[in-house]
Amino acid sequence: MTLTPPEITPKRSLARSLADATIGAIPIVGGHLEALYRVTHPSKIDQLTSQWQKDVSSSINDHEFKINQLFETITISEIAASIGYWVCKNSEFGMLEPITYEQIHAVLPDSNFRQLEDGCGELEHAQLVTMLHFINCGFRMTPTNGLFELFDPIVFEGVYPIRDAAMIAQFTLEKPSDDGLSSEQIMQKFGWNERRLNPAIRIVTDMIAEGRKSAEIYPSLECRYFYADPRERAALKHFAAKVLPSTNSQSE
Repeated sequence: MTLTPPEITPKRSLARSLADATIGAIPIVGGHLEALYRVTHPSKIDQLTSQWQKDVSSSINDHEFKINQLFETITISEIAASIGYWVCKNSEFGMLEPITYEQIHAVLPDSNFRQLEDGCGELEHAQLVTMLHFINCGFRMTPTNGLFELFDPIVFEGVYPIRDAAMIAQFTLEKPSDDGLSSEQIMQKFGWNERRLNPAIRIVTDMIAEGRKSAEIYPSLECRYFYADPRERAALKHFAAKVLPSTNSQSE
């Protein structure tokens, strides 16, 4: 009997990533589990993992079965997941740029206005986008950084914005306390382009007060330069230790 593997959709990819984060070799996967919890029922996941731990017959052979169970804990629909996936995959620089209904409909032409509006509404409910509605003329959707934190790991293999942000935080702490950090320095150190940098540096600069970080440079750069004061360095240190627990971030 030939078995046909389940169709891989953005929502199923999220379930697979959730499985990797909960039962895989890397428990946290660079903080992706935290992002996944925005669109899941964490209590149900806890119940499932507890059940699996008690089941002595549980093995790698039922991995797909576990993914199917985790799939049911994801609260967003296939349409919502497809919209989020498409936004991240086609974002040239990872900036928070508005997207119109017409753009979304061109990608998902088989879905009607109500389905696409509701799909974006699901993403907004999960704080992954913000929506602006127009009377009788559609809507506009703008991603939040949470959308990139959730979908970038399934769009780009091995890329986790939360982990990248922790690496930036750690790099910041390695600098002299009176020295700032530029985007160019970060990209040069880690070999990143603007697309990978921007979602990560937004997480870091959210911890930095206005006046100690530059504004975005349209269209490709979220922040050119930032400087952390002692309180912010403490916040960055705790953040890096939480996401990269094997490291020992020390301020100089």
